[in-house]
Amino acid sequence: MSFAYISFVDQFKRKIFYELSPCRKTARRAWSNGCSRLVTDSIRSLSSPPHVDQNKSVHIEQIFDRLLQNQIVIPQPAEVRDYLHRFQDLIDLLPRIGARTRERLGTAPQLSLEVYRDPEIEDAYLTLLVRQENYVLDLLDTLDNISAEFDAELAKKSGWILVTTDFDLPR
Repeated sequence: MSFAYISFVDQFKRKIFYELSPCRKTARRAWSNGCSRLVTDSIRSLSSPPHVDQNKSVHIEQIFDRLLQNQIVIPQPAEVRDYLHRFQDLIDLLPRIGARTRERLGTAPQLSLEVYRDPEIEDAYLTLLVRQENYVLDLLDTLDNISAEFDAELAKKSGWILVTTDFDLPR
């Protein structure tokens, strides 16, 4: 857990129990009687991984196979697997997005499925990164069009996947 996250948790606890309480003395007493543990455990449970269903694990591996058939590399499969266990409603949509991206861009670009972790806030999401030797001017428009095809479905999901490029060379 990062220092920034711990700092946020402490600020959150202070705000709830000291600043928003009608009686600060009662808030301090409640805090010392175990409420701090309750709030801390509640916040941590929001970021703890869900129970891993064995059937979902097998299904994720099948999805990985389908992605590999579309020549999509997964440099950190454990990270992607953990993300998919957390946001299981993305599992069935992922191969369709990968296949559509490969279909629109052809076989030349490298497609890499990765988990992006925002350095400023506690947020992570899947990215399907397009990498190629030579970049064409309309690549971002093409990626936007691919994403737009799935926006309505993604809006109903708990997780997210972004189809984008980092303008890097294939690895």
